[in-house]
Amino acid sequence: MKYIVVKFGGTSVSSRETWEKIHEITQQHLKAGLKPVIVCSALSQISNKLEQASDAALLNQHGQLLQDIVQAYHTLAADLAVSATLITHEIQALEQWLTGIALLKEASPKIRAQILSLGELMLTRLGHKFLVEKGLRCHWFDVRDALTSTAMAGSGHEVSNYLAACCHSTKNQALIDTFANLNTEVILTQGFFVKSPEGETVLLGRGGSDTSAALLAIALDACACEIWTDVPGIYTANPHQLPHARLLKQLHYNEAQEIASMGAKVLHPNCIPPVRQANIPMMVKYTRMPQHSGTRISFEKDDNAPPIKSIQVKHSIILISIDTLSMWQQVGFLADIFLTFKEHGFS
Repeated sequence: MKYIVVKFGGTSVSSRETWEKIHEITQQHLKAGLKPVIVCSALSQISNKLEQASDAALLNQHGQLLQDIVQAYHTLAADLAVSATLITHEIQALEQWLTGIALLKEASPKIRAQILSLGELMLTRLGHKFLVEKGLRCHWFDVRDALTSTAMAGSGHEVSNYLAACCHSTKNQALIDTFANLNTEVILTQGFFVKSPEGETVLLGRGGSDTSAALLAIALDACACEIWTDVPGIYTANPHQLPHARLLKQLHYNEAQEIASMGAKVLHPNCIPPVRQANIPMMVKYTRMPQHSGTRISFEKDDNAPPIKSIQVKHSIILISIDTLSMWQQVGFLADIFLTFKEHGFS
């Protein structure tokens, strides 16, 4: 049986209505003879709130943010008609981490990675129970048992190693065999984080759930990787800003890479190189309309499509101009400048 990896973003896991769609999509894949591996993000805006809570805890002002986060997941639990006690462990862990930050006045990248991973963990606990209650034989799986980051040596890489880690993947026969031996129809797991070579929790960077899905697709030798989101695919422009934008039904990997890199938020640019290397087609689809064709990304090109595929806009671009007498004919001046950015985790 072939695997298909299906990833659902924050807006696609936010209510009973969207989880009913996830159940419907999963049933369609099962009827097609495929074994779905579902990858979930945290609830929409929760990663931001977890990050804000970490900052606020430094001033011991995290109480309201903590309450908002807990309430969001309790509301979802009630909407799905599952018990909120399923996430008691994660909520207690969050409270303990934030209390520790408030007491020690320190929020290291290592601690932040632990805190931000809780959004996906809580979401998948609730979603797993919902799918089981719907009659699916669904197995909850910790993604850290499947994906391991590649650490960069040196103290200057601490931020990147924990909050924007690199991760590579190849076909993993041991993982395929593990999943095959489970008495289950569906695997449900998390996006956004993996484990380090030392076994610690590390993040793939914001928007990293798309990358998680791509890496799992390679590990499982999947037939496809689907990204389900709140728009029907990739458009010639942002459809929220330009209603007359056209849907791009077919894109080459390279075209999709450029569109994503230039600012299209529907897809993270880091998720495309892995599936391109493994020649695994990727689809971008609309959660609320599963029957919609969406956008297919592969080595195929649409020769009838216009030569200009997309127009993207990037906001809040910062231009830094440096002019000092010491820069002229000084060996290594630019290296020193870029080293400063590197030490602070900026690209």
